[in-house]
Amino acid sequence: MNTYTYEEHRRQFAAWAAASAARASPLCRFTRVQGFWLVRASGLRKWGPSWDDLPPPEAFDLEHRKLRQTLNDLAVDQLPHVAWKFSDGVAAKLINVYLKSLFHTDINVVSEDRRPEIAAKLDMLHPPIDRLLMDELCRKDVGGIRRIWKTMTARNWSSLNSDEYERLIKVIRIHTCGKMWMIEQHWPVDR
Repeated sequence: MNTYTYEEHRRQFAAWAAASAARASPLCRFTRVQGFWLVRASGLRKWGPSWDDLPPPEAFDLEHRKLRQTLNDLAVDQLPHVAWKFSDGVAAKLINVYLKSLFHTDINVVSEDRRPEIAAKLDMLHPPIDRLLMDELCRKDVGGIRRIWKTMTARNWSSLNSDEYERLIKVIRIHTCGKMWMIEQHWPVDR
Protein backbone atom coordinates (compact mmCIF):
# COMPACT_ATOMS: atom_id res chain seq x y z
CA MET A 1 0.00 0.00 0.00
CA ASN A 2 1.33 3.44 -0.93
CA THR A 3 1.61 5.81 2.04
CA TYR A 4 2.55 8.88 0.01
CA THR A 5 -0.10 11.44 0.99
CA TYR A 6 -0.97 14.86 -0.41
CA GLU A 7 0.50 16.43 2.75
CA GLU A 8 3.76 14.56 2.15
CA HIS A 9 3.67 15.68 -1.48
CA ARG A 10 3.36 19.31 -0.38
CA ARG A 11 6.32 18.87 1.98
CA GLN A 12 8.42 17.21 -0.73
CA PHE A 13 7.70 19.98 -3.23
CA ALA A 14 8.45 22.65 -0.62
CA ALA A 15 11.75 20.93 0.28
CA TRP A 16 12.72 20.66 -3.40
CA ALA A 17 11.95 24.35 -4.03
CA ALA A 18 13.76 25.44 -0.86
CA ALA A 19 16.86 23.35 -1.53
CA SER A 20 16.98 24.60 -5.13
CA ALA A 21 16.70 28.24 -4.07
CA ALA A 22 19.10 28.11 -1.11
CA ARG A 23 21.84 26.41 -3.10
CA ALA A 24 21.64 28.97 -5.92
CA SER A 25 24.30 31.26 -4.51
CA PRO A 26 27.73 30.65 -6.03
CA LEU A 27 29.08 31.42 -2.56
CA CYS A 28 27.45 28.40 -0.90
CA ARG A 29 26.96 25.32 -3.08
CA PHE A 30 25.51 22.10 -1.75
CA THR A 31 23.51 19.30 -3.35
CA ARG A 32 19.75 19.08 -3.44
CA VAL A 33 20.03 15.89 -1.40
CA GLN A 34 21.92 17.83 1.27
CA GLY A 35 19.23 20.53 1.11
CA PHE A 36 16.52 17.91 1.65
CA TRP A 37 18.53 16.53 4.57
CA LEU A 38 18.81 20.03 6.11
CA VAL A 39 15.03 20.47 5.91
CA ARG A 40 14.47 17.13 7.68
CA ALA A 41 17.30 17.32 10.22
CA SER A 42 16.56 20.90 11.28
CA GLY A 43 12.92 20.26 12.16
CA LEU A 44 11.65 22.65 9.46
CA ARG A 45 9.24 19.93 8.29
CA LYS A 46 7.39 20.32 11.60
CA TRP A 47 6.29 23.79 10.42
CA GLY A 48 3.56 22.36 8.23
CA PRO A 49 1.63 21.29 6.31
CA SER A 50 -1.13 22.71 8.55
CA TRP A 51 -1.32 26.40 9.40
CA ASP A 52 -1.62 25.24 13.01
CA ASP A 53 1.92 23.82 12.78
CA LEU A 54 3.42 27.30 12.43
CA PRO A 55 4.62 29.28 15.44
CA PRO A 56 2.16 32.02 16.45
CA PRO A 57 2.86 35.45 14.88
CA GLU A 58 4.22 36.91 18.13
CA ALA A 59 6.83 34.12 18.39
CA PHE A 60 7.60 33.67 14.69
CA ASP A 61 10.73 35.84 14.41
CA LEU A 62 12.35 34.28 17.48
CA GLU A 63 11.56 30.75 16.25
CA HIS A 64 12.87 31.72 12.79
CA ARG A 65 16.15 32.85 14.39
CA LYS A 66 16.44 29.59 16.34
CA LEU A 67 15.80 27.57 13.19
CA ARG A 68 18.45 29.56 11.27
CA GLN A 69 20.92 28.79 14.07
CA THR A 70 20.02 25.10 13.96
CA LEU A 71 20.60 25.06 10.20
CA ASN A 72 23.95 26.83 10.65
CA ASP A 73 24.97 24.29 13.32
CA LEU A 74 23.97 21.37 11.08
CA ALA A 75 26.02 22.82 8.23
CA VAL A 76 29.07 23.08 10.50
CA ASP A 77 28.66 19.48 11.68
CA GLN A 78 27.59 17.76 8.47
CA LEU A 79 28.54 19.94 5.48
CA PRO A 80 32.16 20.94 6.17
CA HIS A 81 32.77 21.99 2.55
CA VAL A 82 30.24 24.85 2.92
CA ALA A 83 30.12 25.35 6.68
CA TRP A 84 32.00 28.65 6.68
CA LYS A 85 29.80 29.97 3.84
CA PHE A 86 26.47 28.74 5.20
CA SER A 87 25.08 32.03 6.53
CA ASP A 88 21.83 33.22 8.03
CA GLY A 89 20.98 34.47 4.53
CA VAL A 90 21.25 30.93 3.12
CA ALA A 91 19.38 29.44 6.09
CA ALA A 92 16.64 32.07 5.73
CA LYS A 93 16.29 31.34 2.01
CA LEU A 94 15.82 27.65 2.80
CA ILE A 95 13.20 28.40 5.48
CA ASN A 96 11.37 31.12 3.57
CA VAL A 97 11.06 29.28 0.26
CA TYR A 98 9.95 26.14 2.09
CA LEU A 99 7.21 28.02 3.93
CA LYS A 100 6.12 30.03 0.88
CA SER A 101 5.88 26.85 -1.21
CA LEU A 102 3.92 25.09 1.50
CA PHE A 103 1.52 27.84 2.55
CA HIS A 104 1.33 30.78 0.19
CA THR A 105 -1.37 29.38 -2.05
CA ASP A 106 -3.28 27.64 0.72
CA ILE A 107 -5.28 30.57 2.13
CA ASN A 108 -8.16 30.09 -0.32
CA VAL A 109 -8.99 26.66 1.13
CA VAL A 110 -9.28 27.99 4.68
CA SER A 111 -12.76 28.29 6.17
CA GLU A 112 -14.17 31.81 6.31
CA ASP A 113 -14.14 31.93 10.13
CA ARG A 114 -10.37 31.19 10.23
CA ARG A 115 -9.34 33.67 7.51
CA PRO A 116 -8.30 36.52 9.88
CA GLU A 117 -6.12 34.17 11.93
CA ILE A 118 -4.57 32.63 8.81
CA ALA A 119 -4.08 36.04 7.18
CA ALA A 120 -2.01 37.08 10.22
CA LYS A 121 0.14 33.98 9.77
CA LEU A 122 0.50 34.62 6.04
CA ASP A 123 1.58 38.20 6.76
CA MET A 124 4.31 37.03 9.18
CA LEU A 125 6.08 34.76 6.67
CA HIS A 126 9.38 36.28 5.61
CA PRO A 127 9.91 36.84 1.89
CA PRO A 128 12.71 34.97 0.16
CA ILE A 129 15.49 37.54 -0.27
CA ASP A 130 17.68 37.55 -3.35
CA ARG A 131 19.83 39.92 -5.39
CA LEU A 132 17.09 40.52 -7.99
CA LEU A 133 14.59 41.69 -5.37
CA MET A 134 17.11 43.86 -3.54
CA ASP A 135 18.39 45.48 -6.76
CA GLU A 136 14.83 46.22 -7.85
CA LEU A 137 13.91 47.79 -4.49
CA CYS A 138 16.94 50.03 -4.86
CA ARG A 139 16.36 50.81 -8.58
CA LYS A 140 12.70 51.74 -8.02
CA ASP A 141 13.50 53.59 -4.77
CA VAL A 142 10.63 51.66 -3.16
CA GLY A 143 9.27 53.61 -0.22
CA GLY A 144 11.68 56.47 -0.91
CA ILE A 145 14.41 54.68 1.05
CA ARG A 146 16.92 53.92 -1.73
CA ARG A 147 19.82 54.67 0.61
CA ILE A 148 18.66 51.98 3.03
CA TRP A 149 18.05 49.43 0.24
CA LYS A 150 21.47 50.25 -1.23
CA THR A 151 23.17 49.74 2.13
CA MET A 152 21.42 46.40 2.55
CA THR A 153 22.16 45.37 -1.03
CA ALA A 154 25.88 45.93 -0.47
CA ARG A 155 25.95 42.50 1.19
CA ASN A 156 25.00 39.50 -0.90
CA TRP A 157 21.88 37.75 0.47
CA SER A 158 23.89 34.58 0.94
CA SER A 159 26.40 36.41 3.16
CA LEU A 160 23.95 38.02 5.57
CA ASN A 161 24.56 37.37 9.25
CA SER A 162 21.70 37.19 11.76
CA ASP A 163 21.70 40.91 12.67
CA GLU A 164 21.82 42.02 9.02
CA TYR A 165 19.04 39.65 8.05
CA GLU A 166 16.83 40.76 10.94
CA ARG A 167 17.41 44.46 10.13
CA LEU A 168 16.35 43.80 6.54
CA ILE A 169 13.21 41.95 7.68
CA LYS A 170 12.39 44.83 10.06
CA VAL A 171 12.64 47.38 7.21
CA ILE A 172 10.46 45.18 4.98
CA ARG A 173 7.89 44.73 7.77
CA ILE A 174 7.72 48.51 8.34
CA HIS A 175 7.54 49.29 4.62
CA THR A 176 4.73 46.76 4.02
CA CYS A 177 2.81 47.61 7.21
CA GLY A 178 3.30 44.05 8.39
CA LYS A 179 2.12 42.33 5.19
CA MET A 180 5.58 41.15 4.20
CA TRP A 181 4.41 39.21 1.16
CA MET A 182 3.65 42.55 -0.49
CA ILE A 183 7.37 43.29 -0.99
CA GLU A 184 7.45 40.40 -3.45
CA GLN A 185 5.57 42.47 -6.02
CA HIS A 186 8.94 44.05 -6.77
CA TRP A 187 10.61 40.94 -8.11
CA PRO A 188 11.54 41.86 -11.69
CA VAL A 189 9.49 39.31 -13.62
CA ASP A 190 9.81 41.08 -16.96
CA ARG A 191 13.60 41.11 -17.29
